[in-house]
Amino acid sequence: MPFWAQALVSPRPSDLPSTFLGRPSLGNPESDMTELKLVISDGAKSYAFTAQEAQAAGFLGKRLGETIGGELLGLAKYTLKITGGTDKNGFPMRADLTGARQQRILTGESPGYHPKKRGVRDRRTFRGNTISEETAQVSLQVTEKGPEPLSALLPAAKTTQ
Repeated sequence: MPFWAQALVSPRPSDLPSTFLGRPSLGNPESDMTELKLVISDGAKSYAFTAQEAQAAGFLGKRLGETIGGELLGLAKYTLKITGGTDKNGFPMRADLTGARQQRILTGESPGYHPKKRGVRDRRTFRGNTISEETAQVSLQVTEKGPEPLSALLPAAKTTQ
């Protein structure tokens, strides 16, 4: 075969990288959910930190509005309520959209969309109410406080007022 004809021959599928074929690369399946950003609010202050694999795995399958024990995060005798979150693409979670799916919804004034003019409705993308591997950030609110303040239990966390 002449050298110029070799460029016209399509490569075998086994020669192509898997991302070229439209398939995700098959890496380590456990490395998909390595960390989850958590924002814990106690009313006056909020504390932001990153949960690693073991702590993040405890959130999988939880839904917006559920309460969890603080022991999962090392917060003894604290009770936390899941109030919101976003996925890896920045789309907000929505309580009335079941599952972990992503969906475009025609919406007016609602959590996750605030139009500039009154009465305007628009089609926006939202993530469902269940925490999955696609979730990047989860907002939590303290419902029952423990004996120690959060500032003592989360020394490395970034605080905002």
